[in-house]
Amino acid sequence: VFRRWDEYIVGSAVTLHARARYKSMITRCRYETMVAFLTSDALKERPELPQLFDVPVLLPYGDEDIVMKGELGQKVLATYKKKPETAVVPKAARLLPLENPLALNEAIRAFWRVFGDGK
Repeated sequence: VFRRWDEYIVGSAVTLHARARYKSMITRCRYETMVAFLTSDALKERPELPQLFDVPVLLPYGDEDIVMKGELGQKVLATYKKKPETAVVPKAARLLPLENPLALNEAIRAFWRVFGDGK
């Protein structure tokens, strides 16, 4: 699983430390937990769930994230009641906290500077 996901889950600038941490996360996960995750259709069973969010939502994604930059990403954004705010994190793909934690933190801070007062 790690070898297959490692092909697309991290960006080209990922550090060796971040890649090792990701591998550790995968290899320490119980197999049945991983199978449950991979076969879960929980959101498909609750398609109305994103429509229930009546608060500002931030969906950060990496500049090398092929999933969120594509058609699936547009589909995800369209499922929310209010269009989510997005933040593109540089030098990252899907593992933002491992790949570029400083940029992710700044994106979250910027979001809260705008929406943190209850707007």
